[in-house]
Amino acid sequence: MHSSNSIAAISTALLALSGSVSAANVNRWNKWVKSQDVATSTEWVTVYETQTVTLKSASTQKAVYENLGHAANDDVVPPIATTLVTQVAPAAETPAATVENAAAEDSQSTEESSVNIQAVSNAASSSSGSSAQVPSGGKRGYAYNDANLVNNLASAGTRGSWAYNWDSASNGLANGVEFVPMLWGDRPDHTNRWASNIEKSLNDGATHILSFNEPDHAAQANLSPEAAAAAHVKYINPYAGRARIGAPAITNSNLDGEGTRWLKKFVSACETAGCKFDFCVAHWYSPADQAQSLIDHLNEVHSICNNKPVWLTEFAPLGNDQQNAEFLNNNLNRLDNELSYLERYSYFMVSVGSLMSSTTSLSTLGQAFFN
Repeated sequence: MHSSNSIAAISTALLALSGSVSAANVNRWNKWVKSQDVATSTEWVTVYETQTVTLKSASTQKAVYENLGHAANDDVVPPIATTLVTQVAPAAETPAATVENAAAEDSQSTEESSVNIQAVSNAASSSSGSSAQVPSGGKRGYAYNDANLVNNLASAGTRGSWAYNWDSASNGLANGVEFVPMLWGDRPDHTNRWASNIEKSLNDGATHILSFNEPDHAAQANLSPEAAAAAHVKYINPYAGRARIGAPAITNSNLDGEGTRWLKKFVSACETAGCKFDFCVAHWYSPADQAQSLIDHLNEVHSICNNKPVWLTEFAPLGNDQQNAEFLNNNLNRLDNELSYLERYSYFMVSVGSLMSSTTSLSTLGQAFFN
């Protein structure tokens, strides 16, 4: 990232923390930005309401930590990324604990234009140029915490054929949308529920399984490649043949031991451990003017995984509303038609303040994504 873009990115993050930008923009700063000279994140967790901003400039980092009430720390801390489940609901009918954007619940209205989801046309998604292994129904899916929002979108005929929620139970997802269960990590609060939940999901018609969420990142599943391979063999391998299996989802961090560097070691460890997986899984968050870095990231993941198919289960450009909508308008066709190995993708995320402006209306981003 050029220095001027870095300053703009940092400024936006700080404004987001102070509540001076729209809820939609704050939601996008839940995710982390990582490029050559800046890494920024804000994480909002329902239970602990953790807020952390990390910057690769020590002086700026110190100022931000002090502003958040933390002890100043001049060491560079890796960026915090994606959904962190801090507790799990005991029953499938009870929504699982979610990572919510506190600012998205703020009463302050956003300036985004919106459209009622009932008005969204049920456009058939094109599979032209897709791999022969692409599951039926198109590539676009719903990354969600609140199943009711997905149910609203699906009943209105929006362009999404599958869904996942970082959990092994769908927690109320209606029939008609394929649920893809995930084993978020190897902690007991996930593994103790895994066998019963995955059996129910498979009996209900699930045809795909997702492995761990960002084990390459310390704030997420946080597993070494070797430990992830062993856990994958233990918990995921038994379902090979009953469903298509995804490798653990990785970030697009370029820090040592993260991102594709972690993935290379995982693939190598699996050659010894005997992991079974049919496709690889990636996440991507970067400035909206760096679309090519998304394509490059997916290409690299595809190559590391010996040309297996790829899923993009979390992604979002980081810019203003207009830039982000333009990113989707300009690049979704590439994901649909130009990358034959890309089977499925889902934007982060189906929530008010991101793809939706209310529980019944799509935001500008939602309109762009579900067109």
